[in-house]
Amino acid sequence: MTATLPSNTVWRAGRAVLLTTLLLLAVALLAEGLLRLKLRGQQDFNVYADAMMETGFSPLWGRAHAPDRSFVFRSIAYRTNEWALRGGPVQPRPAPGQRRILLIGNSIAQGLGLAEDDTLSAGLTRRFAADRTASAGAAVEVLNAGVPGFTAQASIEYFLAKLAPLAPTDILVLATPLDGRPLDTPITSWILHNSRLAGKIYGRIARLTEPQGRDEVLAARHVLYDGPDAPGTRVLAQEFDRLATYARSNGVSVTVALVPDLINLAAYPEMLFVDDQFRRLAEDHGFRFIPLYPAFAGGDAVQMLLSPTDPHPNAGAVRRIMDLLYPALAAQD
Repeated sequence: MTATLPSNTVWRAGRAVLLTTLLLLAVALLAEGLLRLKLRGQQDFNVYADAMMETGFSPLWGRAHAPDRSFVFRSIAYRTNEWALRGGPVQPRPAPGQRRILLIGNSIAQGLGLAEDDTLSAGLTRRFAADRTASAGAAVEVLNAGVPGFTAQASIEYFLAKLAPLAPTDILVLATPLDGRPLDTPITSWILHNSRLAGKIYGRIARLTEPQGRDEVLAARHVLYDGPDAPGTRVLAQEFDRLATYARSNGVSVTVALVPDLINLAAYPEMLFVDDQFRRLAEDHGFRFIPLYPAFAGGDAVQMLLSPTDPHPNAGAVRRIMDLLYPALAAQD
């Protein structure tokens, strides 16, 4: 004979589960509301992404900037033009004799946290304009195609798919030591997109899985770049192959500049093997390589970041990058 629970026992158990679920839901909703109130004054990155970015380009890219958007985020005004580049309108193709440098990369290239006039692209454009006035040289424009969250792989694939019609004469890849990470399909669930609480929990868990401390960061860089079969080396070689094919076919000059890990600047001398790998890969593909660590060596990282916990360079650090890059770029003119 099969034993059965009395119906009132089943009912009590079901009611307990329902009440517990409703209680947890109420606590989550309360926490969500309190977090939104707190973040309303701070504006987390999701606020920027909702206003300035869109999905749908590729399963691997996640979000990219949308065209013709403008938004004030943390007191900084951002705008995109018809090509989804940061800044004002540009002509579809460069004028005859004009040099057009397209800057690609992540949020450092884009200048997240910086006014438009303080970005690398704006500073380089001013330097070229000043030198042109002094030397009667040809006009040079620097276009900003940086996208927060992009790696070198995403940047190159995005350029080839969306921005090649801009017909740049030069491509400047502003890379970081993490650019060799293979792209994973981003998580784009409704709850992560719409819930600040879920986003915070997911971000905290993601940070816990990242390398912590000098030794772990150094070990992670070795895993990425030690040898030709390392995953980061393979990713960069594959994407540089694609970019080199385009550059040769279109007479485009490519420069790869590597920004050091500023938040781990004190330990960076032990990571210079990353620079060596980037240099070898760049030069093997006919690209010029410019290491940017000399612009920061011996400096105080805290004085170069937007904040002690924000890895983005401030306006002074961007000027250091520009001062190192500009002579090399101008020598190609």
